[in-house]
Amino acid sequence: MDIIIEIELGEVIANRELNYKSTNGEQSLIVKLGKPRLDSKPGGDWECPIQIGEKIKLGYGVDSYQALLMAIQLVSIDLKYLKDKQKLNLNWLGMDDLGLNPISE
Repeated sequence: MDIIIEIELGEVIANRELNYKSTNGEQSLIVKLGKPRLDSKPGGDWECPIQIGEKIKLGYGVDSYQALLMAIQLVSIDLKYLKDKQKLNLNWLGMDDLGLNPISE
């Protein structure tokens, strides 16, 4: 038996619309970033929700900043999986670069 835990996205602080072509024509995939919040687990730190399509996940950190960074990294990892493994040809504003990677130091 699977245990299903519902995760609330909460307040959305950012979103991005990505596009891809399917047999039904041009489709959109919406990525949403929720506001970091205290983890609901006893003794927990911080969590930051993300939503890609209908699926919601959490990035965690010892403070709100780290939780936000982990959530953004989780978005990049999940979208890379969709592009590479699921062969979903995602684009943003017509570009293959989805504009998710931070500027390197």
